[in-house]
Amino acid sequence: MRFLSEKIMMANNYELNRENIELLFESFSNKDIEKVMSVFDNDSIFIDAHYPEKEMIGAHSIRRGLSWSINNMSSMKFTILNLWISEDKASVEVFAQHKLKIGLKLDFKEVFIIEIKNQKIKRFEAFLPYPPFGFVNFASKLIWKIFKPKI
Repeated sequence: MRFLSEKIMMANNYELNRENIELLFESFSNKDIEKVMSVFDNDSIFIDAHYPEKEMIGAHSIRRGLSWSINNMSSMKFTILNLWISEDKASVEVFAQHKLKIGLKLDFKEVFIIEIKNQKIKRFEAFLPYPPFGFVNFASKLIWKIFKPKI
């Protein structure tokens, strides 16, 4: 496992393949911001309606969003169900199992589109099987205002 951990940290050698995608989601699950951030740069776009800022552009914005997410989760787990890779793009269907620090358990499917450019993730976008509004969206925005990470 040590080799894989070192591999993802070598951001300028990041390739879009099954091994690296599995490691990326493992790094999310382990709440390892440094490993996750090693594959993003200032031109990257991270889009996920679960976050108070749905569209995060650039490393600083993405780090702030990930910090918010990690700081509000007691556990995160992504199980890859399906994976399709085509040159510089991939789609990843996952089953997410998260637990918020307030005790709420969240289990849902989600699809991510990943695009790379110059050996970095250019676009990382989540697609949800439900609309991102209602109480969960309201609660995430409220939590963001109260506990916004100061980076």
